Amino acid sequence: MLDLWLKILDILDRMMNSGQGDSLEEAVPESLKNILLIMADGGYIAPPTEDPSKEKIWVETQKRLDRFLPNLFAEIPFKAEVQKPQPPQTPTQQEPTSSITPPELQPQPDHEESHGHPTANETLAKTDVLDAAD
Repeated sequence: MLDLWLKILDILDRMMNSGQGDSLEEAVPESLKNILLIMADGGYIAPPTEDPSKEKIWVETQKRLDRFLPNLFAEIPFKAEVQKPQPPQTPTQQEPTSSITPPELQPQPDHEESHGHPTANETLAKTDVLDAAD
């Protein structure tokens, strides 16, 4: 795996120094950060103080990155930060996800609120009754 990883780093180094413009100079570091975070999360790379068996890949990766992105390795939080577990939220603590209520759940106006005018459903119901009487 180390050989493949070093080949990938060499290709990314060439891409960064190819003179192809700003898009690669922005995309390569961001992609590398993501790759390294995924590798760290998967246990493929770790500081030697945390996992001595990963020392070779750690040292080689740092050496290669220092050639073409000297500050990138320092920007990545490899050490697992100790986070306090978050207590689960109770329904009273949760914020509403949306302030829009679907029409079928909205309260329907009473006759008093319609200012004496029948609603569309009431008009249709009266029409059906009149049609049935004929």
